[in-house]
Amino acid sequence: MKAYLSFFFLFLGIFCYSQKITVLDSIDHQKISYAEFIVDGTSYFSDSLGNIEITKKNTEKILIKKIGYNDKYISNIDKIVYLSPIIKDIEGVVIKNMKDYEFTSKYLSKNTTKLPNDLSLGFIIRGKENMVGKLKEISIPIKKIYNNNTLIKIDFYNAANETISRESLNEKSIFINVNDLIKRKKNKIDLQEYNIPIISDLLISIRIIDETGKTERLLNEPSIQFFNSKDKGKLFFFNQYVKDWKILSQNINLISLSYIISY
Repeated sequence: MKAYLSFFFLFLGIFCYSQKITVLDSIDHQKISYAEFIVDGTSYFSDSLGNIEITKKNTEKILIKKIGYNDKYISNIDKIVYLSPIIKDIEGVVIKNMKDYEFTSKYLSKNTTKLPNDLSLGFIIRGKENMVGKLKEISIPIKKIYNNNTLIKIDFYNAANETISRESLNEKSIFINVNDLIKRKKNKIDLQEYNIPIISDLLISIRIIDETGKTERLLNEPSIQFFNSKDKGKLFFFNQYVKDWKILSQNINLISLSYIISY
């Protein structure tokens, strides 16, 4: 009987474990939305208000990441976690007499891709040699969505000679609700406020996030189906173990990204 009760309370303790955390900026104490929590090798994200509920016990220290902030490891879970911002001087790219160049990728109606959850995949945009430009807009053709709450996380990296920088060009990640995106004409994403420079080639990182604010998964399958392009290219992925970008596949039909660059 005692053994049964011990097992019962252990079982109950596992299922009742829950810790709520709010992530704040260490300087202005503002809430930090969509901070990434890596718990025993699995990624989760806080919600738009910086809140997350940890419902699984961790055996290792939890890593908290956010572009523009220093990484932080925690072992004891507190109700509030502060991230310290990275302070750096960034020289602005000044371009005069800019002219827009639109690059349209024709897509295959029967050739589609479902991106795996929690995997950052990269697609290279080719820049013009000896010219500095600015990425103005991108469009991502979506065929079907399975979860209205899904987010698309987008980052940009310099990719000169396919050597991809480890530090992103954007000071903060772009999070877009897929439900909002499909309401826009051609699924356009305006990037002018982010000032993404095209110095040579550029890698666009896309990641699908199905749930925020909790360490539970409601969906096991990818939640967005994208059209593929007629053109072929290389697909990259971010390897969490070596903290670097690697080629996942070569000469395949990629997601049909269209974009506008100002030179």
